[in-house]
Amino acid sequence: MNDPQISDIFERRAFPGPSEPAKLISTHISWVILTPEYSFKIKKPVHFHFLDFSTPALRAHYCREEVRLNRRLAPDTYLGVLPIGRKDGQLRIGARNRPAEDYAVWMRREDNTRELDVLLRDGAVQPTDMKKLAHKLAAFHQAHTLRRIRVDPQELRADFADLFPYAESLSAALGPETAPIFYKMNTWLPGFIERHTKRLCPRPRRIPR
Repeated sequence: MNDPQISDIFERRAFPGPSEPAKLISTHISWVILTPEYSFKIKKPVHFHFLDFSTPALRAHYCREEVRLNRRLAPDTYLGVLPIGRKDGQLRIGARNRPAEDYAVWMRREDNTRELDVLLRDGAVQPTDMKKLAHKLAAFHQAHTLRRIRVDPQELRADFADLFPYAESLSAALGPETAPIFYKMNTWLPGFIERHTKRLCPRPRRIPR
């Protein structure tokens, strides 16, 4: 898929469910269409150090993996994977003619007013809420983290390095204050990883068995 195709799907409201109001969001790895009832996430054909969505087969695989993994914490949100095919010659999310041209993660639309940044800004988050969240995530990680984990400082540096080429475009989108933050991160992270390698490496061995 590409930008014109996604824009065409969005403009024609070529997706299941109620279509108004709808919103199209573009990130560096996905397009997301938000509707009153659903969200549809289409992965962009990109290949970075930390992910590879470069072929339809890979995008199909990672759509299924996203649903499988995220259902563990949000079973009512992740509804499945929908094919993107053609109906009367036009692309449509949910058209099931084969072969599919691409795929979309199909989710139930969540209440955006309940997002953490909004709640924090409104003073609606208490310390007890954060403690409950921390306990839930800690238990989840203990239950699902692989026992044999190897921390490689070089790999950690490479993961972060993929972010920095986007400093200019993100600064244009988010404002000029973004560039100094990226510069600080770029100069600060290698030293941080180096200083804390001895602390990071033993952590996986302390995961309860």
